[in-house]
Amino acid sequence: MVGVKEISKQMGTVRGVSERRSYNQICSLAAALDVIGERWTLLIVRDLGFGPRRYGELLEGLPGIGEGLLAQRLRHLEANDIVRRTFSPAISAVVYELTERGTALFEAAIPLARWGTDLVRDLEGGRADHVLLTLRSRLDPAASVGVHETYELRIDDEYYTIVADDGALRIERGPAPDAAVHVTLDLDTAMLLGTQQMTLSEARRKGLSKVSGDKDAVARYGRLLRGFLRD
Repeated sequence: MVGVKEISKQMGTVRGVSERRSYNQICSLAAALDVIGERWTLLIVRDLGFGPRRYGELLEGLPGIGEGLLAQRLRHLEANDIVRRTFSPAISAVVYELTERGTALFEAAIPLARWGTDLVRDLEGGRADHVLLTLRSRLDPAASVGVHETYELRIDDEYYTIVADDGALRIERGPAPDAAVHVTLDLDTAMLLGTQQMTLSEARRKGLSKVSGDKDAVARYGRLLRGFLRD
């Protein structure tokens, strides 16, 4: 008969993770950390959460990781069905994207991002994707019940599409020319708003935030952002 210790030892090796790195516990959280607990792993998932990225784009977005370690982490994520490589006809290049399991992991990490918002102190080196993760963590899906609309957010030269679909919300990279609302602001303003160091009314008063669209649609968009902004 196989003992509890032996079962625990067998479960410690999770989908290609070496026993050396395993917590060797019969616990779903420990098993998850066996797969995603190493440095940079969740940040790669974060950077793929809003859409596919080329290898070079991932490398640029993770300063300090190094090519060798990035390649190692990507292989690990591929082996665990979190990330896959695919060819994008749109840009004629190989890209990395989240699998269904990887998307579920990204969604699971969003509350953690919300928890960490108050820990952000230094805004130096911030990126538009970082602001969008904070935005996503504070959007209230309940505010989109009965709403079927698309909104476009432009931060400097980066475009994002926010889709409200009757209680479900998602953010994707890319423009939305037919969006009901178009919002434009620079990265510095977006970071100050996201960390609640600037109010929306202050940004508008200084001309740092431009909003266009139908009045009612703008009001609906504003309701989605109530948790993100300090007015």
